[in-house]
Amino acid sequence: MIKPLENITVYQNPKPALCNRQAAFPGVIRVSEKELLALFVIGEAFESVDSRTYISKSSDNGLTWSAPLPLYDQSKQNMPWPVTDCYKPTLLKSGTILAAGYGFFRKDISKGISEIAEISGELPDGANYLTLSHDKGQTWSPPKEISHQFGRFLEISGPCLETSEGKLIIAAPVFTLKKGAQRGVVLESTDEGSCWRHIGDYNSETNIAAWETRIIETETGTLIALYWAYHIDKQEHLPNQFTYSSDGGKTWSRPQSTGFMGQASNLISIGSNKILTVHCQRSDNPGIFIRVVDFSGNTWKVVQEEMVWNGGMIKKKHDTAISKEFAALKFGQPSLLSLSNSEFYLFFWCTETCMYKIKAIKFSL
Repeated sequence: MIKPLENITVYQNPKPALCNRQAAFPGVIRVSEKELLALFVIGEAFESVDSRTYISKSSDNGLTWSAPLPLYDQSKQNMPWPVTDCYKPTLLKSGTILAAGYGFFRKDISKGISEIAEISGELPDGANYLTLSHDKGQTWSPPKEISHQFGRFLEISGPCLETSEGKLIIAAPVFTLKKGAQRGVVLESTDEGSCWRHIGDYNSETNIAAWETRIIETETGTLIALYWAYHIDKQEHLPNQFTYSSDGGKTWSRPQSTGFMGQASNLISIGSNKILTVHCQRSDNPGIFIRVVDFSGNTWKVVQEEMVWNGGMIKKKHDTAISKEFAALKFGQPSLLSLSNSEFYLFFWCTETCMYKIKAIKFSL
C-alpha cells in the first residue's frame, strides 16, 4: 500500500502580518545520507517581478529546513532587465550540483506574466541558465546562459538527467503559446553542461504542448519522458502523455496517453520494471495522486494508486485562455525523492490560508 507517514512544511512566510512572501516550484536533491537541498521560488506574489530562486537545506532528512537564501545576487549579474527565474538541482556523480532552468525577462514591470500572454498571445521573452556548486550548495558559479538553436527559450522546469553513461540530458518544450510551433526537444552535454547539442525530439506534435516535462532512466537504460499535454489549437487539456527512448534520447516512441487527466507530473524508477509517478489533477476530484506503474514491455500499467493530498477545497476552474489558467493555479510541480527502497518524499507547492507554501509528504510503499 501507498501509506502517507508525515506531513512537513518546508517553507511558508514566517511573518505574514509583516510582509508578503509566496513560494512555489520546488526541486529537491539528496546531498548525503541526512542532508537534503531544496531550490524554490519566492516572491511578493505568484507572478511578481521580484520572484527569484532561493536555496534551503535540511540536515535531518527533511524534517526541518533552514531559512531560505537567494541562490545568487541578481543585482551583480549585469542583466539588462529583472529576471524571474526558476532552477532545479541535479547531484552529479562527480559531487557537483548542477542547477538549470529558465528566466522570464521582466521588461514591463507593470504587468504579470499571464497578463502579457493574454494581451500579446505569447509568453514574455526569456533565456535558459545553469549554475554549478562544488561545495554542496555553499557557493555557486555565476549563472551561465545555455546556448541552443531554437529561437525562444525552453521550459526547463525539471532537473537535468545524468545517465548511466555520464551524459547530461535536458528534455523540455520550446516555451511558446503559438499554434503550430510546439516542439519537445532533447539536449545532451558531455562536459557537465559547458556545451549542449540537440540530439532528438520527444514531441513533434506541433499543436500539442509538452509542458512540465520530466525524464528518467530506468535500470534497463530506457529513457521515459512524462508531460502535461495541452492542445494549443483546440485549447484543450489531454491526459498526461509519455514517450520512451532506447537509444539515449535520439529517437522516441509515439507519445501515448497515461489515461490520467493531470497537469504537472513527475516520476522515478524504483526497479523491477516499475516506476513511481505523481500527478496533479486540477479538474474533477482535484488533488495529488501517486501511482505505481508496471512498465514491462514499455507499456503503462497502473498497479497501485492513492490520493495523498486532497485539493477538494480548491474550486474547479476552467478558462478558455490558458494564460488565465496559469495565473489561477493553486498547487503543482510535484517531485519525488527516494529515501530507501520503501520510503519516499513527495515535494510540491500549494496554497493554504491564502499563502503559497512548499510542502512535503513522507510516505512508504
